[in-house]
Amino acid sequence: MSRLWGVVNPMQLPVWAREPVLGMYSRMFGCNLAEANNPNLADYENLQQFFARDLRPGVRPISNDVLISPADSRVLSFGRADETGVVEQVKGLTYSLASLLGEKIQPAQGNAVFHIVLYLAPGDYHQFHSPTDWHANTLRHFAGALLSVSPRVARSVKSLFAVNERVVLKGDWKYGAFSYTAVGAMNVGSIIINADPTLRTNTSHFDRSLFVQRPCGPNNKGIVFEKGSKIGLFLLGSTIVLAFEAPSSFEFTVLPGEKVMCGQSIGTIPDHFSGK
Repeated sequence: MSRLWGVVNPMQLPVWAREPVLGMYSRMFGCNLAEANNPNLADYENLQQFFARDLRPGVRPISNDVLISPADSRVLSFGRADETGVVEQVKGLTYSLASLLGEKIQPAQGNAVFHIVLYLAPGDYHQFHSPTDWHANTLRHFAGALLSVSPRVARSVKSLFAVNERVVLKGDWKYGAFSYTAVGAMNVGSIIINADPTLRTNTSHFDRSLFVQRPCGPNNKGIVFEKGSKIGLFLLGSTIVLAFEAPSSFEFTVLPGEKVMCGQSIGTIPDHFSGK
């Protein structure tokens, strides 16, 4: 089914077909049109525009906790990396953060490396936001494969997120290293980063071994993201992986398999560490 929608995704829809097609999609995948800034389906020229829809102001309140969900998504896994930088993809399968990010995160004394994997289903709001206040200084694009990133596939394909096409924003936050990885999905790996209009993903001429790294932001000075600000969007269901350094006391505030909304708390640090 995701392959079918991947083909239909960029197709221009005649006005008469927009409400029937997009309405069927919304019902099939449980899209909440009441939250859309523009709920009129006839105004969306294709499925891509519908995915990129804005939400009404205020429908995703931002938690005061130190780390929020960057997207409407489902929690696939989370935890602390071991001493070698290996983390759990899902129960029973692991991968290394170095293979995902292109390098290992070396935590400072008193800190540890944490990660969380968030899956965006086809019916979710597809813009993704900043989970905290941080500074990104490097963009890395790994062309990779375009396997499905559904929970079913994640349970069976080892190192799935380190194999698929992905864009890694790497930088730091107040507690050390911070990375934000947008992973492409089957057939429609298109990932848009708002601050880098030159980025092109899922193009047919790409050598799938391609790796591109460059400084990001105006004048290559990086990008300062505020918690809740928009970073980019996917053109179909996909995955976000956050990997970061934090005090060893950091705690996730979610459960495996939990549905989380953009802006909802996913992590906290006790007051004496967070500076509250």
